[in-house]
Amino acid sequence: MVMLIWNNLYANCFAFLGEARPLTFECGGPHVYSYEELLRAVAHEVNVRPMLVPIPFAAWRALASIAEFLPRPPITRNQVELMQVDNVSSPQMPGLADLGISPHSIEEILLQMLRQP
Repeated sequence: MVMLIWNNLYANCFAFLGEARPLTFECGGPHVYSYEELLRAVAHEVNVRPMLVPIPFAAWRALASIAEFLPRPPITRNQVELMQVDNVSSPQMPGLADLGISPHSIEEILLQMLRQP
Protein backbone atom coordinates (compact mmCIF):
# COMPACT_ATOMS: atom_id res chain seq x y z
CA MET A 1 0.00 0.00 0.00
CA VAL A 2 1.12 3.53 -0.70
CA MET A 3 -0.11 7.04 0.04
CA LEU A 4 1.03 9.59 -2.50
CA ILE A 5 1.66 13.25 -1.85
CA TRP A 6 2.36 15.91 -4.43
CA ASN A 7 5.84 17.38 -3.99
CA ASN A 8 4.49 20.97 -3.92
CA LEU A 9 2.67 20.06 -0.71
CA TYR A 10 5.99 19.10 0.89
CA ALA A 11 7.32 22.55 0.03
CA ASN A 12 4.26 24.08 1.71
CA CYS A 13 4.90 21.97 4.82
CA PHE A 14 8.49 23.19 5.11
CA ALA A 15 7.47 26.79 4.49
CA PHE A 16 4.81 26.53 7.20
CA LEU A 17 7.17 25.01 9.75
CA GLY A 18 9.92 27.58 9.22
CA GLU A 19 11.98 27.72 12.41
CA ALA A 20 9.63 25.48 14.42
CA ARG A 21 11.03 22.99 16.89
CA PRO A 22 11.96 19.56 15.49
CA LEU A 23 8.91 17.35 15.15
CA THR A 24 8.11 14.38 12.96
CA PHE A 25 5.24 14.81 10.50
CA GLU A 26 3.93 11.93 8.40
CA CYS A 27 2.45 13.43 5.27
CA GLY A 28 0.42 11.42 2.82
CA GLY A 29 -2.28 11.88 0.25
CA PRO A 30 -6.01 11.45 0.85
CA HIS A 31 -6.19 7.86 -0.45
CA VAL A 32 -4.33 4.62 0.20
CA TYR A 33 -3.62 2.67 -2.99
CA SER A 34 -2.38 -0.81 -3.67
CA TYR A 35 0.19 -0.82 -6.46
CA GLU A 36 -2.44 -2.25 -8.82
CA GLU A 37 -4.96 0.46 -7.86
CA LEU A 38 -2.32 3.13 -8.44
CA LEU A 39 -1.48 1.80 -11.91
CA ARG A 40 -5.17 1.53 -12.80
CA ALA A 41 -5.85 5.11 -11.60
CA VAL A 42 -3.01 6.47 -13.72
CA ALA A 43 -4.10 4.41 -16.74
CA HIS A 44 -7.68 5.64 -16.34
CA GLU A 45 -6.61 9.29 -16.31
CA VAL A 46 -4.54 8.90 -19.48
CA ASN A 47 -7.25 6.79 -21.19
CA VAL A 48 -5.17 3.64 -21.47
CA ARG A 49 -6.33 0.11 -20.78
CA PRO A 50 -3.53 -1.46 -18.73
CA MET A 51 -2.43 -5.03 -19.18
CA LEU A 52 -1.28 -5.91 -15.68
CA VAL A 53 0.47 -9.18 -15.02
CA PRO A 54 1.13 -10.16 -11.40
CA ILE A 55 4.80 -11.03 -10.88
CA PRO A 56 5.93 -12.75 -7.67
CA PHE A 57 8.60 -11.00 -5.62
CA ALA A 58 11.00 -13.91 -6.17
CA ALA A 59 10.92 -13.13 -9.89
CA TRP A 60 11.37 -9.40 -9.21
CA ARG A 61 14.40 -10.16 -7.03
CA ALA A 62 15.93 -12.36 -9.74
CA LEU A 63 15.31 -9.69 -12.40
CA ALA A 64 16.80 -6.99 -10.18
CA SER A 65 19.88 -9.10 -9.44
CA ILE A 66 20.54 -9.47 -13.16
CA ALA A 67 19.61 -5.85 -13.95
CA GLU A 68 22.17 -4.52 -11.48
CA PHE A 69 24.94 -5.58 -13.89
CA LEU A 70 23.64 -3.05 -16.44
CA PRO A 71 25.12 0.47 -16.57
CA ARG A 72 21.70 1.96 -15.74
CA PRO A 73 19.61 -0.76 -14.10
CA PRO A 74 15.85 -0.26 -14.59
CA ILE A 75 15.27 -1.87 -11.19
CA THR A 76 17.46 -2.76 -8.22
CA ARG A 77 17.18 -5.20 -5.35
CA ASN A 78 16.69 -2.26 -2.97
CA GLN A 79 13.69 -1.09 -5.00
CA VAL A 80 12.20 -4.57 -4.82
CA GLU A 81 12.64 -4.53 -1.04
CA LEU A 82 10.86 -1.17 -0.86
CA MET A 83 7.96 -2.53 -2.95
CA GLN A 84 7.33 -5.11 -0.25
CA VAL A 85 6.89 -2.53 2.52
CA ASP A 86 3.72 -0.48 2.94
CA ASN A 87 4.37 3.26 2.76
CA VAL A 88 1.37 4.76 4.55
CA SER A 89 1.34 7.65 7.01
CA SER A 90 0.18 6.91 10.54
CA PRO A 91 -3.07 8.55 11.66
CA GLN A 92 -1.53 8.89 15.16
CA MET A 93 1.27 11.16 13.88
CA PRO A 94 0.93 14.86 13.01
CA GLY A 95 0.34 15.35 9.30
CA LEU A 96 -0.93 17.71 6.66
CA ALA A 97 -4.15 18.56 8.52
CA ASP A 98 -2.08 19.75 11.50
CA LEU A 99 -0.36 22.18 9.14
CA GLY A 100 -3.65 23.39 7.67
CA ILE A 101 -2.86 21.79 4.31
CA SER A 102 -5.37 19.76 2.28
CA PRO A 103 -3.91 16.88 0.27
CA HIS A 104 -4.81 16.36 -3.39
CA SER A 105 -5.72 13.04 -4.95
CA ILE A 106 -3.50 11.49 -7.61
CA GLU A 107 -6.39 11.88 -10.05
CA GLU A 108 -6.48 15.68 -9.48
CA ILE A 109 -2.73 16.02 -9.93
CA LEU A 110 -2.71 13.85 -13.06
CA LEU A 111 -5.42 16.02 -14.62
CA GLN A 112 -3.34 19.13 -13.90
CA MET A 113 -0.23 17.50 -15.36
CA LEU A 114 -2.05 16.36 -18.51
CA ARG A 115 -3.40 19.88 -19.13
CA GLN A 116 0.07 21.42 -19.10
CA PRO A 117 1.69 21.97 -22.52
